Amino acid sequence: PDQLNHDGDILGDVCDLDDDNDGLNDDEESLCLLGLVGIDTDGDGFGDLIQPDDYDSDGCLNNEDTDADNDTVDNNLDTDWLNAYMCSDIDNDSCDDCVNEGQPNHFNDGLDNDSDGACDQGDNDDDNDGCADDVDINPFIDNGNDDNDSEPNDCDECPFDANYILDECGVCYESSEDPGYNLSCVDCSDWELAPNTFTIKTFDLPSDPNSSASIVTQGVTILYNYSDITLAGFEFEFDTDDNDLNDDVNIGLYEGSGGAVDTYGWPIYYGAGGENQLDKVVVTPTTLDSEEYIPAYGCGEENKTRKLATFKIEGNFNLHNLTEEEIEIIESNFLWVGPLVEGQDISECFDANDCEVYNYSLSFDVCDDNDSDKICDNVDDCIGNNFDCEGVCNGDSIIDCLGVCSGNVPDLDGDGIADECDDCIDLDADGICDADDDCVGVYDQCDICNGDGIDTDGDGTCDSIDDCPYDANDDLDNDGLCGCTLKEDNSTYIDQSLCYGDDIDLDNDNDGIPNYADACPNDDGIVGHDWDYGNSDDTGACSGACDRESCEQIEGARWNEYTKECGDGICDSIDPCVGVVNDSSECVSADDVTLANQLILYQNAPNPFNPSTKINFELDVSDYIELSIYDLNGRLVNTLASGFYNKGLHDLVWNAKNYDGVKVGSGIYIYQLKTSKRLITKKMVFIK
Repeated sequence: PDQLNHDGDILGDVCDLDDDNDGLNDDEESLCLLGLVGIDTDGDGFGDLIQPDDYDSDGCLNNEDTDADNDTVDNNLDTDWLNAYMCSDIDNDSCDDCVNEGQPNHFNDGLDNDSDGACDQGDNDDDNDGCADDVDINPFIDNGNDDNDSEPNDCDECPFDANYILDECGVCYESSEDPGYNLSCVDCSDWELAPNTFTIKTFDLPSDPNSSASIVTQGVTILYNYSDITLAGFEFEFDTDDNDLNDDVNIGLYEGSGGAVDTYGWPIYYGAGGENQLDKVVVTPTTLDSEEYIPAYGCGEENKTRKLATFKIEGNFNLHNLTEEEIEIIESNFLWVGPLVEGQDISECFDANDCEVYNYSLSFDVCDDNDSDKICDNVDDCIGNNFDCEGVCNGDSIIDCLGVCSGNVPDLDGDGIADECDDCIDLDADGICDADDDCVGVYDQCDICNGDGIDTDGDGTCDSIDDCPYDANDDLDNDGLCGCTLKEDNSTYIDQSLCYGDDIDLDNDNDGIPNYADACPNDDGIVGHDWDYGNSDDTGACSGACDRESCEQIEGARWNEYTKECGDGICDSIDPCVGVVNDSSECVSADDVTLANQLILYQNAPNPFNPSTKINFELDVSDYIELSIYDLNGRLVNTLASGFYNKGLHDLVWNAKNYDGVKVGSGIYIYQLKTSKRLITKKMVFIK
């Protein structure tokens, strides 16, 4: 009758093979897994309502558990074997060796480091330095109080300046009213420049309505990356040559635009140029106290670029396509001054030249940023920020269809998806899958897919579909022959050398005068004349210069042996000044009428292309030109030619690389020919 029945079945524990009814026989599990309960089952002297029979809830009764409080110390060694926070005193220092809920470390946590009679585990100040352990940067070492204020070093935000306070930039000040308080980190820039360089970024501003329309108004922001530079003043001249007499720049601070000059409230003096214009900005150290200097700290260790100031400039200050000489001039025109010794006040001795100052030599960086990530290209470890799956900048490795990174996986459209598992291959990057694309590539100006877009005669019909590609009039006299009549600046002329084959129209307008002798080859059946200096009437009577000898005595006159006419070389029907005049400047002389060649930018070939393509262009006159490649966002990719080129045909090759010699990605690119008078643009497609 006194037998226990813990699982409440019909069998008492003595004859029950499974006392906890868990499906396992008692002989298959240890007693501490039985989960037995009772009034005082473990015989520890505590009733079950006072002390749990399984203190650490590990499934073992306390009297069956070798570590009943689970503090990692066996019961027979434990100072309090049913207290997870009390272990033992192995080092005999009267301090229990448990910490962090029973994890023992008697070589540290059980000590009384400051010998104040309180064990470290329960001592709020283990090194007795006056700093509570939770704010003490060294809780077991007393590092003193260097500034002898109320805060010891280990919990003093400003340990070397008595009673100083820390501002939001991490700098100590005596008072929040001090100059520079909370300012040193305000003007840190997200641009990344090379150390010890500066750059000038321009942006458009609306022109002053009271100024001439020809005056350019722009904003310029000065950024600099400093290395231990405390700035106490500067002198900037916005000029790219050494001639002050041709300066036409006026400068003013662009208020409210930010920058350290604004933040620190520096007084600015504007200096006059050669024509009394304001092209110079000066801040002298004599106007500043040392507390007002722009410090070298505040913008972190990784990127120390600071925005100095933004100015408004009216006039000619151009930073595009600078030469090395112009860059050197800008560097020499920008002077940066600071104290030689940190904290030195040079305001009183600067003008007297009785104190040393430091003239910082910061290099000017044009800071090209082709990928628009605000990192100057010369310090950008990956222009384009295009890393492949192996972490290689602009690399070709991609994840294959099995999820493995490989450099030998075909990816024709360069979208990072292996062709084998790419549902949409788009070689021309137009957003249309090639399987559904009417034109994989680009349409030329005649809506021909991947056509060359060449229209030699300028009649609006591309050569590839033009019956007379060299005849702007497309067989003027309808005789089935092309006359090679080309257009140039809304006028036409004959270039018989461009005609090919035997079917050449020798009399383009069918007036009986062959093209080579016709001053008016395009008068469409009308006999045109060039009678400026001599002609015959219907009876054959001649007036003026009627023979070669008399015609050649007239300056600018031309004798036509076929028509027996003396003219100025211009068909009278289009001649603005027919006849002999007293003031030759009013007329177009024969020397001004030359057979014009066309300015032509040909379609690249091949197109689409990989790995390279040829670009041809033809100049009608010798000229300064520039041929550049752009992406669809208008960013400059590379410049293939820049300089003076002679009249005639020229050819260039682009190898699909940018300025840094890195292969560009697949897609559509713009190539543009710029001369002194005209601009021609075409498209091409690069595929990997």
